Amino acid sequence: MLGQPVDYLEAVGRDLIRIVDPSFGSSPFVGNAGYGNTPEGLALYYRNTSNLAVVQRVIKEYYPADGEVHKRIGFFLSYERDTRLEGPLMALLLLLSLAAPVLNQGERRVTSLWFLLVTLTLLAVPVFVSEYDYRFTIPAFGPLAATAAMGGWAVVERVRRRKATRPDDSPPADAQREQVAVSPRAF
Repeated sequence: MLGQPVDYLEAVGRDLIRIVDPSFGSSPFVGNAGYGNTPEGLALYYRNTSNLAVVQRVIKEYYPADGEVHKRIGFFLSYERDTRLEGPLMALLLLLSLAAPVLNQGERRVTSLWFLLVTLTLLAVPVFVSEYDYRFTIPAFGPLAATAAMGGWAVVERVRRRKATRPDDSPPADAQREQVAVSPRAF
């Protein structure tokens, strides 16, 4: 880092992009080869059976009375794939989270700021210290969702306030002034 700060910042920047798009190459030269796991890479890693004999021996040593139960995990794999936060959904949640402390007031602003700081810490610190890995983003989903919900609610409140101050069926303020000036009662 001290010897090559520009290269370090480029690597960190590329990995921060991977928070939204895990398929983005962490290196312009080798893509993602050997750099942090994507969600698909983690699924393959955890289902790797190349060393099954070693795993079975370790299981027997730790749990001698228990046997192995092999069942299909297709449901869990599809559930994980369907609930994965990445791409446009992750970008939307991050934008709403960034907007939350700006749009909220009072205690909500303080609360959303704390949630945002926790979220950014959980997302960015692993990238600055090590590298992007999808498993490091999972703990940030809770505070990210909370902050995004606060930001979304603030947006909804702003839209409602604007609609309440100027109803759609009444003419604009300029048109009301013209009607008053031409009104026969004014003469």
